[in-house]
Amino acid sequence: IDLLTLNARELSRRRGGNFGVVFQDPISALNPMKRVGPQLAAQARRLTGIGRAEAKQAAIALLRRAGIPDPEDRYSRYPHEMSGGMLQRVMIALALAGKPKVLIADEPTTALDATVQAQILELIRQLQREDDIAVLLITHDIGVVSTVADRVVVLYAGRVAEEGATMDVLGAPVHPYTIGLLGSVPDLRKPLGEPRPGIPGS
Repeated sequence: IDLLTLNARELSRRRGGNFGVVFQDPISALNPMKRVGPQLAAQARRLTGIGRAEAKQAAIALLRRAGIPDPEDRYSRYPHEMSGGMLQRVMIALALAGKPKVLIADEPTTALDATVQAQILELIRQLQREDDIAVLLITHDIGVVSTVADRVVVLYAGRVAEEGATMDVLGAPVHPYTIGLLGSVPDLRKPLGEPRPGIPGS
């Protein structure tokens, strides 16, 4: 289905039910004036048609599934009362509310420390296995790509530059942009004063 041909109503019906999105910045994706739980419950009601009481229990269950400790208490918290890692887990719970077939994760580990980053990526992998869903991970982090992706698509100026199995693309890149992108990854084995290679063009 070409999503670009759908009107707003048709697109809204497919969004959430067919695919869920984990946005890059959870603090701007959540309403700061509303508690986290009711936002999640409202999403569950909209996508599944369940009642208000059921939606609250579904929201708590989703928070628990996303690895949030004491989900009953977190249900009543505002976004600013939670850490970045916790908010990213809330975003994952929000994306799962409609039981999607595809989970789109847009830079889900941005601004998280290495330990929390690893936990979020492991959570996404676990949900992928349990729910048998496809995950589309959007990232500029080559390390993340190499550890979690089966296939990789390298984009340059909004167009596909290279595509293939992750180990093939990262191990033997063909397109000049992919070669340059991999060459820009910091290498601690190189001398400190050595300049980083750049990529000419727009």
